[in-house]
Amino acid sequence: MKLNLLNRLIPIIWRENKVSLWTPIGILNHLISPLFYVLFFAITFASNIKIIEYQGYTFSYVEFFIPGLIAMQVFSLFGFTFSWVRIDFATNLISVISTSPVGMDAYIIGKYLAMLSVTIVKTAILLLTGFLLTGKMLNMNLLSLGIFFITLILGSLFWTNIGFICGIKVKREDVRDMIYSIVLLPITFLSSVYYDLTTAPLWIRIIGNINPLTYITDLLRVTYLDIPIRDYTFLIFLIIIAAISLIATINALWKVSIK
Repeated sequence: MKLNLLNRLIPIIWRENKVSLWTPIGILNHLISPLFYVLFFAITFASNIKIIEYQGYTFSYVEFFIPGLIAMQVFSLFGFTFSWVRIDFATNLISVISTSPVGMDAYIIGKYLAMLSVTIVKTAILLLTGFLLTGKMLNMNLLSLGIFFITLILGSLFWTNIGFICGIKVKREDVRDMIYSIVLLPITFLSSVYYDLTTAPLWIRIIGNINPLTYITDLLRVTYLDIPIRDYTFLIFLIIIAAISLIATINALWKVSIK
């Protein structure tokens, strides 16, 4: 008898939290690592860059960087999902799930909900840290708040799906590590995480404006800094690429499950 979705999700979410997310190493990675970024990286930059101008407004660098750091935590889901999906294949867990009452649909949804929960916890910690350092709170305007969390959800969906796809396609651990190492720096530094792209050289602006991490960062930044949103292009692009990545993930897992 087919179990309802909730009953099928429970073991997947429990496993994700017990085995991979909230282990001692997982806690170190998810909670403590972002705080080190704020306390050391952002504050070090802030000692040299007191004020930064962004879209006609001025902010402290820590205020400017907090949304970028939240976007980096969303991007980190790519590497985390990539690694654990590969492990799930190596241990034949995917084969077991695809032939069990749990099903692949619960596996996908459960994995995503677990990753989203990590993003929300890390975001809350970073927002609290930002408030303690700068006194800046998240804008509670309903539109801004809605766009902020929609961006978190869509960004988490997109990067989790990219991790899924890479985990399915890449068979070797050394290749996985090489891919992640190669994409990590370009994705983060050729985006608006650390600086305003409008001040960058032309070639960086071109690459940055097609970088999905820029979409996530800029949407989080304007809502966090309470800047009026005049252009919803990035939000539309984010919706499109999140939908495409989800379809690609479902297709890739379906092909694997029928083999």
